[in-house]
Amino acid sequence: GITMYRRVWSKEFKIYLTHIFPPTFYYRKALIINKIFGKEVICIELQAEPWGPKLSYDISLEEQEKSMDFNRFQKNINFAKKTGLKEFYLWGAEWWYWMKTKQNKLEIWEEAKKLF
Repeated sequence: GITMYRRVWSKEFKIYLTHIFPPTFYYRKALIINKIFGKEVICIELQAEPWGPKLSYDISLEEQEKSMDFNRFQKNINFAKKTGLKEFYLWGAEWWYWMKTKQNKLEIWEEAKKLF
């Protein structure tokens, strides 16, 4: 499978990096994998949670939202749909639940429910 982490913390550069690969990159990568192994390729990890300098519970909500917030969640879903892959496993359900129950931020939880 393929992973799609669109915005992540770089330990080396000490900044957030946004991956610049377009949807066609993932589509072509899947075609190559399919050609070699003869299997349909899915996205086994689609970023739907923060990917910061530390684990989420060790950084502030403000820091978490530098790599994942409601707008970025929506962008990642829309980006994934443009790749042509048929199946995606979203990474971050525990964080959505925490955001809903502990931070009173329901947006991602409610949006994710529409996907299932």
